[in-house]
Amino acid sequence: LGDSFTFGDSVNDDETLPEQVESALAGAIEALNGGVSGSTIVDQRVFGERMLALEPDLVVLVYSENDVSDLGAPVPLHVRLAENRAMRSGWLATQVFHAIGDLAVFQRLLFARAAMATRSAPATRGESPAGEPAPSREALTRYTEEVVAFRDFLTERGKHLIVALYPWVESLKGTGPKPSLSDVSAALAARGVEVVDLTPALARTDLAPEQLYLLPWDAHPSPRGY
Repeated sequence: LGDSFTFGDSVNDDETLPEQVESALAGAIEALNGGVSGSTIVDQRVFGERMLALEPDLVVLVYSENDVSDLGAPVPLHVRLAENRAMRSGWLATQVFHAIGDLAVFQRLLFARAAMATRSAPATRGESPAGEPAPSREALTRYTEEVVAFRDFLTERGKHLIVALYPWVESLKGTGPKPSLSDVSAALAARGVEVVDLTPALARTDLAPEQLYLLPWDAHPSPRGY
């Protein structure tokens, strides 16, 4: 589970983190990609609870460094997705979207709406976090409580949770956002959550950031980074 770092924005399906974990273990496991771009823990808990129908043996939650600040969204992503599905459901709505969805005018309206949203939106996760306000200690506490609640939910059902911390490129350079990965790791470990920080492993490769991330155009991990 995770956001775009787990889903694998801008890489092929077989280059994503879950697929490469499965490949590295030579068929010993089946890894299912539950990453949803733009999501954070409140959404990932919902997605994770639904995915229990697939009877996973292990749940890996991949933390990205905007997950704490994303808790400040006025409406959680999973709620917005549900509202979108509801709007498009039903016979009438389906027929309307089928009738106008491919029209050039409709597509231009979608592009115009996206352009307006982009101009008014804050920096995205593909950009540098420099200048973004630091999430509060209260936000980190809330994130920790959400993870602990999810861990307890899984434990009650005989499932194990591991949280993997995947650093932004700025953290590899020592200029990452606050709270730092060490702050997040310490907060989760203090509550008994199993945490794996991927930063040392990435640093030990001695590869340049341009090899580990899709720089300069995108700050998501590259296939080599995964």
